Amino acid sequence: MLLWKNIAAIPLIDLSEKPEPPLNAPSDYTMSLGAITKGLEEVSGRLAEIEQHPALRMRPAQFGEAVARAASGVMRETTNQLDLARRAAERTTHTLAEFIGSARTQDQQFKWVTITAAIALTVGLIVSPLLGRLLPFGLDGRSAATIMGRIVGTLVPR
Repeated sequence: MLLWKNIAAIPLIDLSEKPEPPLNAPSDYTMSLGAITKGLEEVSGRLAEIEQHPALRMRPAQFGEAVARAASGVMRETTNQLDLARRAAERTTHTLAEFIGSARTQDQQFKWVTITAAIALTVGLIVSPLLGRLLPFGLDGRSAATIMGRIVGTLVPR
């Protein structure tokens, strides 16, 4: 047990640390120069990709024309879509107006049929006895007897 305590008390040596160079020794830049070279190679590759882009091969006038054509195409497509939507809205509005107009016409027709039926019933009830009285050749009495016979026949069995 005492041996383990003595071993634990020995300071550990860190082998990952580099020894410090003497004060007058030249600096070692090999690691830094390697990283810089690698970074420059990456930048050079990226610049080569960018230089191959078609936009950089065009003259400013050509680039402006290309942008104008693209913008014109986008605007034309958007205008067409907007026009189609407007036409669809107009068709829907027209269909709804016809539907509402048809409903109004049906409502008016029902109203006039009801009024006409009421007037016809009223006139029929008021005028029919007067017309029956004016029948020639004694038909007025026969009509009254027929009507009364039917009424009496339904109320009193024969």
